[in-house]
Amino acid sequence: MGARAARARPATTSAVDEEGADIAASLDAIGRLMRRSAWDEARKLPVALTPPQLLAMQTLVEAARPGPESGDPGAGGLSLSALSTRMGLAHSTTSGIVDRLERLGLVRRVPRPDDRRFAIVQLADAVATWVRHDLPSRKAAPLSAALRRATSEERTAIREGLAALERLMRLPAPDPK
Repeated sequence: MGARAARARPATTSAVDEEGADIAASLDAIGRLMRRSAWDEARKLPVALTPPQLLAMQTLVEAARPGPESGDPGAGGLSLSALSTRMGLAHSTTSGIVDRLERLGLVRRVPRPDDRRFAIVQLADAVATWVRHDLPSRKAAPLSAALRRATSEERTAIREGLAALERLMRLPAPDPK
């Protein structure tokens, strides 16, 4: 009855805000662990990348991930301006990074169909294939390992808790009066 009784009591706004911050921090930490796993694997590849090159690749991979806002990996890409903004670097610095990645065969510049004066930076086909086929399982490896250590009840609680959180976050925000 302890957990149920605690849920029945109204929560104060500050307590809910504090819980929200704690949950957000946990989700951020989980995301970092999952991304680190994938990038640890990427660093084992035969091409050694500098930290700025790795940041550019990570930014392009994240932009290429399938989701409501993007298409298939490698199909969309980013303009050089968008890439430099997302990386937080000057346009000229990002251009040099892309030049080196292009020479390594990891990205390509494709003229924009609507204005050929501008190019879109895309993942090379081999990288896009890696993103589509290998990255998801490598990224999820720490999560899968943790779930193998969990009891059946813990796995159920995690699934149900995350499903409830996602459902609640998708609800429209209440109209403030």
